[in-house]
Amino acid sequence: MKGIDPWFGAGDGLDREIVILNWHGHAEQRAEAMKFFADGGHRQILCGFYDASSDNMIPWLKEAKGLRGIDGVMYTTWGNNFSELAKFLEVVAAARKP
Repeated sequence: MKGIDPWFGAGDGLDREIVILNWHGHAEQRAEAMKFFADGGHRQILCGFYDASSDNMIPWLKEAKGLRGIDGVMYTTWGNNFSELAKFLEVVAAARKP
């Protein structure tokens, strides 16, 4: 339940100069998390991939469209797996097209 977690509200007082490296790739709350930081005036880097298909970034990037302060993306691998890097770049490039 929102408000019970000891971290609830922790982001409310962040200085706007802090750039958020947004790791919240979970579909259920991803858009809400991006909007929260965008509404707070923070710049964000979306940190995706996580050793799965780069196609996981497609909905994330669609949800980010129209939000201010989305400055970039970061290819994130926990297992030293760069086999999807080229595809990741293609997905990001396709999302940037009007």
